[in-house]
Amino acid sequence: AGIISNIQKMITKKGDPMLFVTIEDLTNHIEMLVFSGTLAKNTKIWEVNRAILVDSTLSWRNGEPKLICNGVKEL
Repeated sequence: AGIISNIQKMITKKGDPMLFVTIEDLTNHIEMLVFSGTLAKNTKIWEVNRAILVDSTLSWRNGEPKLICNGVKEL
């Protein structure tokens, strides 16, 4: 769970939309990737300063942890 502090919109090589979302809590922040399938299910939830609860998978990229969003709910 956390607050969305930043959203960067991207287009994949296939032309599908995706997001790089930074979420944070009182102690830290992490970047989360939201692919087009997950994004299509919850398009209106992705706003800065919104509190969310995510179902995600942890992935390491370039030595840094990233989350892959599988689902999301607004808190």
